[in-house]
Amino acid sequence: MNYNDYDFQGIKYAQSGQYDLAIESFKMSITLNPKGTNGYTNLGLVYTDIGEIDKAISTLKTALAVDSNNVDAYLNIGNAYNNSGKFDLAIESYNKGLRLNPQDNDIKESLARALNNKSKQKWKS
Repeated sequence: MNYNDYDFQGIKYAQSGQYDLAIESFKMSITLNPKGTNGYTNLGLVYTDIGEIDKAISTLKTALAVDSNNVDAYLNIGNAYNNSGKFDLAIESYNKGLRLNPQDNDIKESLARALNNKSKQKWKS
């Protein structure tokens, strides 16, 4: 199998909730293609899904080290921060992604959610 096969396999495992197998598949993809970003991005998504936010952010930052123009990595880092209540960091990450692709509707929607969450948090204080 090549790295694309492992990425595809990992996605299927993640979609069926078999996160341990998904993690193994994405790690194998990364081993076979350390200069590609799909394995890192997908692994970061799985870590976010299972609540391993620090691992998710670290993995997604590795994707950015490989390709600093990876808009999906900025989106997913923002989502990880947003899910963990770190709204300022989420907003910063979304804004970096928007600077690269101002038309990205996913980032725009996520940025709006983070701003809304930050506003709600401010009113609770």
